[in-house]
Amino acid sequence: MVSGIHNYYQMATRVNRDINRIALNVKTVAKNRLRNWLKKKGSLVNYRYIRERYGHSKEIRFVNNTPICPIAYVKTKPPSCLRKSINNYTPEGRKEIHKKLGVNTAILQKIISSGKKPRKYRVYG
Repeated sequence: MVSGIHNYYQMATRVNRDINRIALNVKTVAKNRLRNWLKKKGSLVNYRYIRERYGHSKEIRFVNNTPICPIAYVKTKPPSCLRKSINNYTPEGRKEIHKKLGVNTAILQKIISSGKKPRKYRVYG
């Protein structure tokens, strides 16, 4: 559940501030409720994903040798699905957007220059 929240919010700006508030409350409740079972040391041998993602965190805790991922250990990253050249503010960037959309600009220009008004459809309601 924690890693799902981290994956969802990792692209958000300054998400650490909000998650740190939540983490402080959760950590306090966990210390109070799980006082006898909560341990700082445990093994991550059988938990490869958790070891790769959270292994460097000092906040990871264990209950019966099962790791509990630290909520505040969210790593943000910038969205990487678009190149910097694709944007609305330059002619080259707009060309890239149209190319990616698959719009045939020659046909679009012909429609625009024809001067015909689009049909008006009657809306019944």
